[in-house]
Amino acid sequence: SFPRDLYLYLPGVGPERINTAFGIGGFSMMKSVFSYNFGVQPDHYVMTDFDGFIHIIDTLNGIDVEVEKELTDKCDLPNNVNGHCTVSPGTVHMDGAMGLWYVRARYSTSDFDRGRRSQEVLGGIARQLLTLQAISKAPELLNVLRDSMETDMTTGEILALAPILPRLAEPGHVRRYTIGPSQGSPYIIPETGY
Repeated sequence: SFPRDLYLYLPGVGPERINTAFGIGGFSMMKSVFSYNFGVQPDHYVMTDFDGFIHIIDTLNGIDVEVEKELTDKCDLPNNVNGHCTVSPGTVHMDGAMGLWYVRARYSTSDFDRGRRSQEVLGGIARQLLTLQAISKAPELLNVLRDSMETDMTTGEILALAPILPRLAEPGHVRRYTIGPSQGSPYIIPETGY
């Protein structure tokens, strides 16, 4: 995970926030940014918007998220108490709306914490996709995914990855990395003041 406001060098553009790279030059710019700044180059991308994110999780009948730390933040979900929602550490079942709130909550946490929570939710989606229940819904899921996301991968490339999916559920096959406070320095852009 890379904080969205990480300020770095965009090849051919100059210093800028990482979250502007895709809008400036698409996936080829993102590849250049990662290669120049981190020495790695992503092979592919998958994007979704908020509605697609909710729809994917709801099609899976929700996901079980392994919550690391308690979170209380503003929300407008039906289970809010005085405009705030809370999740406690442990396994928490989330529907799409709750999953979106959980990854986007920003009033009581940092961008670094949002990265961790996003990884927790992606893990929940991956685990749910590997269940027999999800496999039985494969045709519906493929339609939802097709309508809810954008990728540079062809259907054939996606299907070619199917044989490795069961290994992803095994401990140790997926590692999470994140850029945290110790890998950066606070910076305020002089022109904008933020």
